[in-house]
Amino acid sequence: MLLRLLLMGLERESLSSNEASRRRSPHLEAMTKIAATIRENPAQAGSIAELAKQAYLSPRYFSMKFRETMGQTIESYIIEKRIERAELLLNQHGMMVGEVAEALGYQNTYYFSKQFKKVRGYSPSKAGRRGALHAND
Repeated sequence: MLLRLLLMGLERESLSSNEASRRRSPHLEAMTKIAATIRENPAQAGSIAELAKQAYLSPRYFSMKFRETMGQTIESYIIEKRIERAELLLNQHGMMVGEVAEALGYQNTYYFSKQFKKVRGYSPSKAGRRGALHAND
């Protein structure tokens, strides 16, 4: 009987803490879903206005809530996921820098290379060579 009362108390506590966290961040589910979509296909992330529409929020409020939830701005998150995908394409698929830039939705290869270097600290052409070196090991 005592064990049953303890289990009921734990269950009640768990439910109330889940409800409290939902009240604190009612947009958590929408933000994590949007982040997952971006991770899966960073080339098709869309504009902030389009992403905000998916969450039924204004672009400004969406940006604020995304930063609160994910710990970084939506812009930096999209860039990070694009660069991660670029490394994969360069290293494992042997694509050329221009092909990767185009595949990830960049209009300008120079801009892509500059952004890649800013994030990773080396050029995307070196990333491709790194993958070739590891493949020969």
